[in-house]
This record gives sequence, structure tokens and C-alpha cells, in this order.
Amino acid sequence: MNSQIARLEFSKDAVMAWELHNEKHSNWPVVYIFDDGLNTAKASSNELRDIYVGTTLNVASRMYQHLKTPTKQHFKNIRLIIDETFNKSAYIDLESYLIKMLAGDGANRVLNQNNGITEPQYYQRKMYREGFHNIFERLKAEGVFTRSILEIENSDLFKFSPFKALTEDQANSVEEIVQRLLIDIERGSKSTIVIQGDTGTGKTVMAIYMIKLLIDIKTLASLEDLDSDLRFSDFFTKRNQRLLHDLRVGLVVPQQSLRKSIKMVFKKTPGLEPSMVINPFEVGEAEGIFDILLVDETHRLNQRANQAKAILNTKFATITSELFGSDDKSKTQLDWIRAKSQHQIFLLDAAQSVRPADLPTELLSSLVAETRASGRHFQLRTQMRVKAGSDFVSYVRWILDPHPLSYPRVRQDFGEYDFRSFDSVAHMRDQIFQRNAEVGLSRMVAGFAWPWKSNKDKSEFDIEIGQTQLRWNSVIADWISSSKALEEIGSIHTVQGYDLNYVGVIIGLDLRFDPERRRLFIDRNSYFDKKGKENNPILGKTFSDNDLLRFITQIYAVLMTRGIRGTCGHQGFDDYEELAVGAVARLAQSLLQRSGVASARVDLSPSPRRAITGWSIFWMNFSLRVKRDVKQIWNLTQEKLSQFTSSSSSNSSAAATRYNTADPDTSPSNNSQPGAPPSTSSYFAASSSNAPQAGALSTLSTVSEQPTHNSRYLLLCLDSNEARKVPTYENIDVCAIKSDQELFNMLKEKYNQRKKGPRKFFLHVRNIYFVEVRFTVDL
Repeated sequence: MNSQIARLEFSKDAVMAWELHNEKHSNWPVVYIFDDGLNTAKASSNELRDIYVGTTLNVASRMYQHLKTPTKQHFKNIRLIIDETFNKSAYIDLESYLIKMLAGDGANRVLNQNNGITEPQYYQRKMYREGFHNIFERLKAEGVFTRSILEIENSDLFKFSPFKALTEDQANSVEEIVQRLLIDIERGSKSTIVIQGDTGTGKTVMAIYMIKLLIDIKTLASLEDLDSDLRFSDFFTKRNQRLLHDLRVGLVVPQQSLRKSIKMVFKKTPGLEPSMVINPFEVGEAEGIFDILLVDETHRLNQRANQAKAILNTKFATITSELFGSDDKSKTQLDWIRAKSQHQIFLLDAAQSVRPADLPTELLSSLVAETRASGRHFQLRTQMRVKAGSDFVSYVRWILDPHPLSYPRVRQDFGEYDFRSFDSVAHMRDQIFQRNAEVGLSRMVAGFAWPWKSNKDKSEFDIEIGQTQLRWNSVIADWISSSKALEEIGSIHTVQGYDLNYVGVIIGLDLRFDPERRRLFIDRNSYFDKKGKENNPILGKTFSDNDLLRFITQIYAVLMTRGIRGTCGHQGFDDYEELAVGAVARLAQSLLQRSGVASARVDLSPSPRRAITGWSIFWMNFSLRVKRDVKQIWNLTQEKLSQFTSSSSSNSSAAATRYNTADPDTSPSNNSQPGAPPSTSSYFAASSSNAPQAGALSTLSTVSEQPTHNSRYLLLCLDSNEARKVPTYENIDVCAIKSDQELFNMLKEKYNQRKKGPRKFFLHVRNIYFVEVRFTVDL
């Protein structure tokens, strides 16, 4: 590509001279940028440069048209971008790209109407897009941009900017909602709309987009600036402008942190004002009625409950009394909003309620049912945040499902999306620091399983795991962008609604796994969000452990779906040893019940760990005393539990077969002949083979000579993410090892495999347990 960037004075003479210079300048397609000449390098932080971006197939004619427009008389410079290799789709794509980047730069007021910028799909788009980056750098060198691409794309201003190309389901919803609003406003009728979508489907951006679109229709100065090919251009009419002439619109954001970030975006967006972004109490106290209220994170609105400050309890009662004639304690902030507006648009995801004071599930369900019945319910399905797509969001909610599962939770493979677990919080922290250095916007977060001691004493550490000492977020509002954020740990209250490139999630003792009942449970005493477990005496509500389990699992689901490029997890305590012992004990019990084993014993005092090639090694003894005939045991275990292998000579090899011991009824049947009975030195292997997409649990087919003695080592691989979720022994495999040197050689081989790629099973393994298995047969 050979893009040219010409710079002209914003005047008729300059355009005429440029047109005469080359005949292509009269009717050749270009992307153009106007600016008012403000030197952003010398301007104060409150001064913004006015800028306008457009594209045309007839440059000279379009420039003369702009020169006559009254609202553009203050512009000083024109930049014309020409590339003979560009087609029309490439020019439209470049225009959209520059509008988004200029709006996110923070130094400009983009004066374009928000009438539906697009990102067209066309032949060789990837090649053209690479050329856009070169154009960006050249414009940056001329002072058009003040920040790098990475800095812009990581900023809240970019992420929450209304200058976005919507997904198809977003665009369809916006089109129908605006059409219905205009009809309802003309008729003088009220309306309630619900936009529902999972985390990362772009609900917040869609709300901001609609407000900007409505304001642009209201303030339309000239139809000449409109591109009739854009999606929402038909809304820009004098008739609609009259309907919206006195429009009073507000965006209600319950969370303090998110509210501050969005106010900053409104401050730098023409037509929008920070005062439009309000909290529910400001709605209740406002004079008069709003025409339209859009409510982001509707699920975080409050029912009547003890508020964070005493004055808010008083305000809650006062607002309710003024709106409904008495202090009706059944009224919620949702009722306030309906009473204070003609039209309400609620954006919600009930699975993101995180506190008992949030609107109850049944109320949200009723709201959804009401709008479905009236044909005013809209569903967003396209995952816009997590690059692994909606499958990852569903997977996170599945593994955090508080209900017992009939089969084990296992890790799935999400391709290039970096989803992994760490045995060491220090290692995970190093990884987050590294990712932040590479792409920025990488943070660590945690469940509220540690008290906030540093809130009162800044010298205190809040979270101490091993030798690692950490502090909670030192600020609440806009924490992600704060100067200390990388060093600190964020909570649900500072990250809900935000995007990160990479997120490291620490899971504390507040959420545990019961392997016997196959379900998650909570430790109330290890959950330190006082408002997160507070009963509601005002409404006579008490919250059980099951209620808290729902809130806590939903908190972790929100935390684990912040990462655009990757999610790391660490269990904030160390009970893997206990889990491994329990796994072997339950395996012994299975043998006892199904395979005629007379007795089984597990040594519950493992020897100290030995660090080999980066793993923690545990040793345990596991003894079986067998009373039945060896051949009978062979047939039973081969059918129901695992496979014993034998050797007719010292040179024969052994291989492990993977079966699901957690549910013998689902284990694969074996219709082949059992072959020769095993010797007493045979060994077994057990693992889940029928769990969904268990590709990461690929068999470790270690082959070695059959030892002559009657001991084997059961290799129990529990990685740090699965250890707290897997009920028993889903990651078990077997190696026949004769000596410590052979053990070392095997680990060295596996370590080398681990480094070859993310799909190697051992990449994820941090703890390895070797269990010495001894069989003694009573014939």
C-alpha cells in the first residue's frame, strides 16, 4: 500500500489549488479529517480539539459543500488520505477506524453524528487493516493523535465511547427500540423495555450509543452532513427532531466506580453531559419527570435494605414517601425509576446480582416476563469481550454452578485464549505483571475472602498467601485506571462492568468444594463483605448459606469473565494434599466395594514435598489386601474400574488405560477376552474419559520396563485450578518406576513436553502426588 496524506488549509482557495494539481483530485475517493488547529501538546487538559472525519467518492465537490456549512467555519486544517489500492469498503472501514480512535484518544471532540458507523467485511480486509496502522502512525507523527494504539484501545474513553460499530443483534435492537420510542413519544404513551444479555455482550456500550444517537437527532443542524448509506440515517429528520426537542434523558448507573468512568466519557463527547449520568438516589430526588431513563446494571438496583450510610436509609424512606404517598417498604429503586420517567430501558443480567440488597430474582423475572408479553424484550447474544467467545462464559458459569453435578467439572480447551491456573499466587502475579508490560490493562482480583484491613491502616496487608503480601484496592472509583492498580487486588465492586486484557483471579476460602456431595459450598466466616451477607430485617428476610452461595459464585463468575485475552486462576489456600489423600481413600473404597478387596489403608502423613523440575511432589502409601482369587479380581476390575496389566517377561511394557471411576455405570465396557491373570505386582489407572471435551486430560502414556517387585507408583496429577473443583481422582495416571533416577528422568521428559505448547497436559500441572501401591493377595 502507498497511502498519501495531503494537508491543506480549510479554505476555498486551498481546495481549488489542490484540485487543479491533479485531475484525480476532482473525483477520487478519499478519507478526510478536519481540525480546528488547536495544538493539543500545548493545550490545557480541559481544552479539546474539534475534529471531524468523513469519506467521499467526489472529494472536490464534498469539500466545497463543507466550506459552506456554518457549523464548520471554525476548522483550520484539512487532511486528505488517498490510496489507489483502496476500494469503497476499505475507505468506509478506514473512516470508522479513525473516528473510533480519535474519540478514544482523549484530546479531541469528535463532531460526527452517531448515525451508524460500520465495519464492513470485504476481500483482503486483514491486509488493508494492517495499512491502517501505518496511517495511524503517520497521523500521530503529525500531532493528530496524542497516544499510541495500545494506550487508546486500553482506555475507558475508547471502551465506553458511543462511536462504535454495533454487532448485528445490537444494531437490530437499537433500530427497533428507537422506532418504538419515537412512536410512543408522538402518541404520548409510556413504555418499558428490557435489554438482556450475558456478561460481555455490550449492554453498557449500547446504552451510551442510544443516548448519543437520540441527542444527535435532537440537535441536528444540517441534513447535508449525513451519509445516507449509514444504518440510522433515516432517523435524522426534522419531524423526529421536533419530537425530541425538549428531550430529558438520563443514564442510571448504580455502581460508583463505573459511574465515574462513564461521566468522563460523557464529558468528552459532544452533545453529552456528565450530569446525564446519575445514581438511583439522584433519580428519586430530581425535579420533574425524565422523558427517557436508561438503567445500566439493573440487577444492581436496591430493594429496601440497610444502606451503606445512615443518610441513605433516610433518603430511601423520604423518596419512597414522596413518590408513593407513604413509606411503602415493598417499593424498590426500580419503582422509583418507573415513577420518575415516561420511558424506561432496563439493561440487565440477573446472573450478575452479587449482594442480598440487590433486586430479588423474582422481581427481575417478572420484569422480563412483562416486556416479553408486550414485545419489548431484546436479547443480546454476541460475546464482545472475551475472545474465547460465549462458550467460555457458559463454561465459567457451569464450573461455578452451585448445584451438584452428575459428572466432574473438567478443564476445556479454548484455543488461543490463555486460560490457566497457578499453584503459586506469586507466579500468577509475575504473569500478570508480564502481560501488563506487553499489552497493558492486566490486573489481579479476588473474592471477598480477606478483611479490608488497609482501609483503616495503610501499612497493613490484607491478603497474605505464603510469602506473598497484597493489599486491596486503595480507591473505589475508577480503580482499574488508578496509578497503584497493578500492585493491588481489585474486588467485585471495582471491576464489575469493566474490561481487562488479562485477569488473575484469587479464589479464597469463601468458596469450597465438597467432594462427597459433589457440590460447591461457602464458608460464611471466610466471607468478609458485611453487606454481602447481611440479613434484611426491614423486609423480614434472612439469607441462608445457599443464598450466599448463589451470590458468591456469581461474584467469581463476574471476576473470571473480565479478561479479553486471558484468565488466570489461583486457589488462595493450599489443601491439595488433603484432596489427594481423600482421592486415594475414595479410590480404595471403590475397590473395596466393587472388586472384592478385603482392606485398604492410606497413610495420612505424606512425607515432605520435594521440588523437582518446578512441581511439588508428595508421597503417600496405599496398601491393598486382597482375599479373592486373582483371576476373579482381574475380571471384576477390568469390567468395572480399571485395567490390570501383566508381563510375561521383564522386557514387556506397561501402559495405562483411562476409565471413569467416579461413575462405574458410565465406564466403557470391555467385551474382549481378559487374557492372562495379572501378577500381584500389577497396577491400575483411573481417570475420567467421558467428561465433556476433556482434551486437556490426555493420557500420559509413560512406558517402562515391568519391575520385578510388587510396588507401583500411582501418578496423581491435580492441577491447581481443578483441584478445588474435581471431586475425587479425575486426573489419575500410572507410571511403573523402579528408582528415584527413573522418576527424575520421567519428570524431566514431561517437563520438556510441558514447554512445547499450551495443549500439553503437563503445562497445567503444578502438584504431583506419587502413591506407592502394594498388593498382597490371600489365596
